[in-house]
Amino acid sequence: MKMKQKMKQALPLFILATLSACASDDSLTLEANFSSIQNDLFSKTCARVGCHTGTSPTAGLNLDAGQSYANLVDKLNAAGTKLLVNTGDSSKSYLIDKLEGASNISGERMPLNESAISQSNIDVIKAWIDNGAKNIGEE
Repeated sequence: MKMKQKMKQALPLFILATLSACASDDSLTLEANFSSIQNDLFSKTCARVGCHTGTSPTAGLNLDAGQSYANLVDKLNAAGTKLLVNTGDSSKSYLIDKLEGASNISGERMPLNESAISQSNIDVIKAWIDNGAKNIGEE
């Protein structure tokens, strides 16, 4: 009986700890360069099975390392209505709309089924775009 009671007491703490771990991206700290955005965000969060990877990625957007830059920068979104990354202007970049969950997006806010990217990290991505969206090695 004591073991059952201890488990009942521990369960809410376990649930709280689990939800807290899933509820933020505090461990994600991006730098305003493509290398950081690729390695710390796209490769870990977006380029996974069933999402933006492989030969049939979601929305036709492969974010695997070595392919993502060419697939994002100055390329139209799947609907053909807006550039994914509009070099020099994050306010006209569909990638930012998707990360912020803007009202003009098709589908859901990204990343899907994950905690939202913090606004501070989105601001870092905006800074990278606004500063010319340079590729690895060009910075």
